[in-house]
Amino acid sequence: MAEKQKYHHGNLRKSLIKAGLEHIESGRTEILSLRSLARELGVSKNAPYRHFKNRSYLIKAIADEGFSMLYDSMTENLTGIEDVKEKLSLIGLGYVRFSLKHPGLYRMMFAAAGSVKCSMSKAELESQSNLPPTFLLLSDTIKEGIEAGIFTHLGLKEATIAAWAFVHGLSSLINDSMALGFPGLDLTDEAIFRSIETVLFTGL
Repeated sequence: MAEKQKYHHGNLRKSLIKAGLEHIESGRTEILSLRSLARELGVSKNAPYRHFKNRSYLIKAIADEGFSMLYDSMTENLTGIEDVKEKLSLIGLGYVRFSLKHPGLYRMMFAAAGSVKCSMSKAELESQSNLPPTFLLLSDTIKEGIEAGIFTHLGLKEATIAAWAFVHGLSSLINDSMALGFPGLDLTDEAIFRSIETVLFTGL
């Protein structure tokens, strides 16, 4: 009974997200449902539905938490950095590092975005922010470089998409290679930073 009293109405939503996140991080997504989490947290089977309409909305909330964690990783080492190229490379490093530390969550975050939107009403879709903080961070940094005359080859939108595509692709390839046991990958911060810096600013 004490366990059931622990998860009252005020913190059940947060507890559901936390428990769902733990399932995803450990690869136990096959039992990730509102009812299974209700049993795990010791509340009634209907209690989670006060906070989430269905499983898709829980997944979206977990994905939102993941993007918040991603933002923290991307900004972790930016304090005191003035050089725009170094700042952009550190943002990319934080992105890749997050994907390596949380591979299951990383994959789920992007997979969930499209599937959840398909189940939303028009009003719900219109209330969603078009540009997440992670994208704005990257875009604002590139804008800073363009205005300073450092980045001159592409417009803001094209440069932002290109930079995002590179770090996202690098993250996915590294994760897939690790899963396949691909040998010889140098995953030190220095090596990843150097790869990002070279491709973004020098080219192959």
